[in-house]
Amino acid sequence: MPSGAGFFGVFGLNLEQQAAPLQLEGVVNKIIYRNEESAYLVMAVETAEGEEVVVGYSAGIAVGESIQAQGSYTTHASYGRQFAAASITSIPPSGEAAVRAYLAGGAVKGIGQVLADRIVERFGGEALEILAQQPARLAEVRGITPAKAAQLGRRFEQVSGMRRVLAELDGLALPPYVAVKLFKRYGTQAAEAVAANPYLLCADEYEMHFELVDAAALERFHIDPQSPHRVMAGILYILHHNLGNGHTFLPLEALVERACDFLEVGDDLVLHSVDRLQEAGEVVEWPVANLDGLFLARFHGAEATIADRLLSMATQRRAAQNVPALVEKIEQDLGIRYAEAQRRAISGCAENGVFILTGGPGTGKTTALRGILQLFEKMALETLLAAPTGRAAKRMSELSGAPASTIHRMLGISLRGGQPHCKFNEDNPLAADVVIVDEASMLEVTLFEALLRAMKPSARLILVGDANQLPPVGAGNILRDLLGSDLFASATLTEIFRQSRDSLIVVNAHQINHGEYPTFNARDNDFFLVKCADRGQAPAMAAELVGSRLPRAYGLDPLDDIQVITPTRKTEAGTAALNAALQKALNPPAPNKAEHRFMGSLFRVGDKVMQVRNNYELPVVLVETGELTAGLFNGDMGRIVDIDELNDSMTIRFEDRQVEYPFDCLHQLELAYAVTVHKSQGNEYPLVVFMAFQGMGRLQTRNLLYTAVTRARRIFVALGEEAALCQMTDNSREDRRFSALKYFLLERVRRAGTEVE
Repeated sequence: MPSGAGFFGVFGLNLEQQAAPLQLEGVVNKIIYRNEESAYLVMAVETAEGEEVVVGYSAGIAVGESIQAQGSYTTHASYGRQFAAASITSIPPSGEAAVRAYLAGGAVKGIGQVLADRIVERFGGEALEILAQQPARLAEVRGITPAKAAQLGRRFEQVSGMRRVLAELDGLALPPYVAVKLFKRYGTQAAEAVAANPYLLCADEYEMHFELVDAAALERFHIDPQSPHRVMAGILYILHHNLGNGHTFLPLEALVERACDFLEVGDDLVLHSVDRLQEAGEVVEWPVANLDGLFLARFHGAEATIADRLLSMATQRRAAQNVPALVEKIEQDLGIRYAEAQRRAISGCAENGVFILTGGPGTGKTTALRGILQLFEKMALETLLAAPTGRAAKRMSELSGAPASTIHRMLGISLRGGQPHCKFNEDNPLAADVVIVDEASMLEVTLFEALLRAMKPSARLILVGDANQLPPVGAGNILRDLLGSDLFASATLTEIFRQSRDSLIVVNAHQINHGEYPTFNARDNDFFLVKCADRGQAPAMAAELVGSRLPRAYGLDPLDDIQVITPTRKTEAGTAALNAALQKALNPPAPNKAEHRFMGSLFRVGDKVMQVRNNYELPVVLVETGELTAGLFNGDMGRIVDIDELNDSMTIRFEDRQVEYPFDCLHQLELAYAVTVHKSQGNEYPLVVFMAFQGMGRLQTRNLLYTAVTRARRIFVALGEEAALCQMTDNSREDRRFSALKYFLLERVRRAGTEVE
């Protein structure tokens, strides 16, 4: 492999801003801990100055082996002084004593002290060369058959191969988990595969950013900027990146222009690369309205499947029952009288295969939902309730009085062959006659597709949500596309009920939605503005509010009951600055609190954290039952209860679940004392502190403020400037999302020449 700067080095990055690394040499006395999957290990090393504990990543290190390590000394709260190795190099043993110690130390599975003695007695200091080049000769040793000799040779080659590959990849400064995955995928040819096409690191399984890979490919491997590998990877990166902006496709013309500018290549090469990607089945070109849309194949298929399934469900006839009479009976049983809009909504859910119920806070959605559940119970229909996030599902259950779960858990999503797999699907559908999904504005395309695939063709689907909230964090615009198609029965609740009119949170949410400025600081109410003209003071003021003033005023727990939310990750009022200040105020360092630093982030026992990517394979224990399940999902919030450096993991409690969280996955975890408004979707908190400052650009929109306000259940506190609240209320602009579901639906109806009843 070429030498020089690694993937991080090409940018001159030093993520920890540390001094030049120290060097340590010695002999391994003991392997304290080893993780075979990640190649992480903790070992006791005898140096010239005495024994040191060394932690780092390497494969096949054995007791008795000499090593060189580069890194720095750290002090662990529980385990004391350690040498944290950025790289570990094995020094091949020479001489009979060193070879004997190496083999006896467990370097090759199946060779212990007795066989090590016999092998060295027979082959002397050349024993390792025999293992590597002539393993069949091991049968000359008493107790080793020809079959076992071949097996030992294969094991030694595997250990040697992985160590060789990790050493070759070490110069690239890849994250250790990436190097291990590369070895598992490409074996001893991993380094050669990366050199031939560095852009393979952009695949989902490696999670390497295109810009980082591209810089190394051009500067380290001297890849031709016109290389098809580079241009195709760049196009896929642009499409993947824009999934995060909510787009399930991009107009081909816009994509070509973006790719030409981003990659600095000509449009002919980009168009040729698009053709190659289509031939490979990675992208699909499909007309959307007056645009030529370019989709990642997975998302084109998902939106098409959603359209087909929904239309099939909506056009099926439903069993005739006297629904109005049943609704009247429910009113009598519960001693209530539904508003006319609620009554229409309850009846509509029973009379249609697909029904959409929308409304803002205080408009009676929960009351209507309870009536819907009562109605389906009287119709003897089995009903399942679900929501996109754990907190939303918990709130749905509390408000409805019926059990609810996340969609992920309801579908039994796990990882199989590296891809998400649903226990319930077309071949094994859910038994439910009705599925009700709350917070439908949060639904992203692939999850919604999985839900529809798991439902019986005869089942009913009820979507409940608020169309005025932000669109989902993930790709697509499900709720708005369905409402915009005008193909499905729906009801929108607009009347604010009397018991909600005294809440300024409710009143202001509706005023904001209509472009009217909110009212605040009324005595004995629930909507306040704490003025702060200097954005630079926001972290300190937020820490004071959350750490002392608000808990003292309202008797709330600062971690469990109060959530800081902000429009942005950046600026002085963004999540990065706020989390640093809040961590210091709410969970300061202490001798009994273990810490772990990862890529510039500091995690500490007691910290409030959020999972920011779906992880379908992490083993999770349900605390109440002890049942073992799997999976953490984007938006799950928890608390760190233990950090175990020896086992390379931390224990995190997520609501009703607990997980041993491996350090290899820490790039999927963030501090959550403060989160963005987008990340707060689907959640509701007793008290919300919202950062309201001017100068946050495109993020200062009406629907973002509306979403922020509706996250608060009891108290809403805006910290910042009144002008910012007014500016956001005035700004009704919404960024366009390129999603195609509406057009898939309309195209299918037009093609069939029918209308959905």
